[in-house]
Amino acid sequence: MARQRGGRWQADVALEDGSRFRPSFPTEDRAIAWEEAARAAVSLGKPVPPLNNYHLEGSKTRDLSLLGPCFDFVKRTVWSSQARGVVAQIRNGQTAVDYWAATSR
Repeated sequence: MARQRGGRWQADVALEDGSRFRPSFPTEDRAIAWEEAARAAVSLGKPVPPLNNYHLEGSKTRDLSLLGPCFDFVKRTVWSSQARGVVAQIRNGQTAVDYWAATSR
């Protein structure tokens, strides 16, 4: 059953191996819908449905399910506040993005 955790909603699903998967969602409706789909998938022996990773910027929704936008988001929000190793993290991250973008074409 989905429950509120701070300003987000957390779904709770028991996997076949006995472990629990508890992703969080911005709304109760999204958490409940994903939780129901995940339980149905687990009961059929299928993998849980993918999570849609969204970052809300005001009224705009940004899809972070692709590597390039996810890298840009992490570079701007996480790595920009770190003092050490930022240059190497960004360089290595950009190398990975460039590599997988080239191989997926």
